[in-house]
Amino acid sequence: MTCTVSGLRQFRLIVVRWLVGSSMALERIRQSYRPNRITVLFVGESPPHGGTFFYCANPGLFRYTADAFRIAFGSSIADEQFLAMFKQAGCYLEDLSLSPINHLGNSERWRARRAAVAGFVGRVKAVSPEVVVCVMRGIAALVRKTVSEAGFATVPFDVVAFPAMGHEEEYVKGLVPILRQLHASGRLGDVWSATQHRAAPEGRSKEGGWMRLPVSAGVRRKTSKEAAATDVRVPPNSLLLLSGIPAVGKSSFGRYLARDYGFAYYDLECYPRGWPHPELKPVWDSSRVEFVSRLKAYHCRIALDWGFPGHAIGWVQELLSAGAKLVWLEGDIARAREEFLRRGSIDVAEFDAQVSAMLSARLPDGLECVRVEALGSSGFKDPHQILEEIFRQ
Repeated sequence: MTCTVSGLRQFRLIVVRWLVGSSMALERIRQSYRPNRITVLFVGESPPHGGTFFYCANPGLFRYTADAFRIAFGSSIADEQFLAMFKQAGCYLEDLSLSPINHLGNSERWRARRAAVAGFVGRVKAVSPEVVVCVMRGIAALVRKTVSEAGFATVPFDVVAFPAMGHEEEYVKGLVPILRQLHASGRLGDVWSATQHRAAPEGRSKEGGWMRLPVSAGVRRKTSKEAAATDVRVPPNSLLLLSGIPAVGKSSFGRYLARDYGFAYYDLECYPRGWPHPELKPVWDSSRVEFVSRLKAYHCRIALDWGFPGHAIGWVQELLSAGAKLVWLEGDIARAREEFLRRGSIDVAEFDAQVSAMLSARLPDGLECVRVEALGSSGFKDPHQILEEIFRQ
């Protein structure tokens, strides 16, 4: 049994409301869209009591999820095709409870959530997700705990607001950067690459192999005047090596590139959690040139975050010879030390030692790089300004 989008929305809503009385019927619909290999597990609370079931392409969660995919990838995919492509990309929506509970009072609803955990643990184990996206903040803590109990404590876990009661735009804005990062890390396959430039949103254009991208992944469209003032031309096969003084914003800038520009972000000093493809670690250890070659097979745009020591210059030269662009982020050292202290997670002696070693080695002298003043006495430079300095030089 399957449902498709049609003009008879009212009739379909009546039918689905009838089906809600039978969770088995809804599960048959859900199972018909289950991928052979599930990479991204979306988790909701339950099938809605009102009948707007995601896998029947009803308004609500379906509509805003489809909108987020269209915005993230500049796709013109029709509603009728979305569920098939959602499945093809390895995405699957599970619910904590298989029976509707969103109509219950607060205390009863919470008890129903807790009662559903045992069954949900088994379903998570059967799915073996690589990424989990929780589609409701109110259940995030419970879902995270349950996913951990199922044996997947280390998988990436994201949370977005449920698209209802005025949170619709917040949901789309929250999901878009997650989808772009998943695509950059190779976890959505090639299905969305094939549709990526069919109907690009306003503010984007394709020119001679370059993508002109806006600053924000937000939903609001820019005016032509705003777009002209903020566009940066980012080459489609960019490989950036982010390094420099500690605590000047390397990691924040790397996450910005991933969130707003579709870069695959590798924190080389945070293995394996900071590596979208941790299986490449042995390749990195043996050959940086081969490592870059393997990265390019997975991703178009790549950002490597590495505060390399002076004795690793040879490895850096290998990366540069393979096409990496070194971006050296520097700034006011006293202010950077304050920021490092504010983090409070590592002894400040580590900061002092690393900066001293960099100064002694006169880094980045002798290396071809783009130097950017990322932190001054007045604070951090806007990441878009950094991007402009990198690609408009």
